[in-house]
Amino acid sequence: MIEKKTGEQLFEGIWLDADEQEQVLVYMTDTDSDSIFVLDNRHDTTMMTTSFAEIYADVLPSKLWADIRIDTVTSEFIRLELNDRTLQMKKTFER
Repeated sequence: MIEKKTGEQLFEGIWLDADEQEQVLVYMTDTDSDSIFVLDNRHDTTMMTTSFAEIYADVLPSKLWADIRIDTVTSEFIRLELNDRTLQMKKTFER
């Protein structure tokens, strides 16, 4: 992620999904491919989950890139969804 005004690199990661209006970004890092991070820029918080990675323990991280997306964002919570042909799962984070 790069700061637009300064060009400064804030962190490295692999973009999974974003909600620009709600200022939410979902990403993984190269160094911690078992974890998925939810950056809530509006509230200046970052949350982490390994729930999805536990399901895909033997699958390459690229599988997660295609199957995880932001399902719902409200003023109270952020919900991610994992949805592939055989499995559907949701994970909710308080804002």
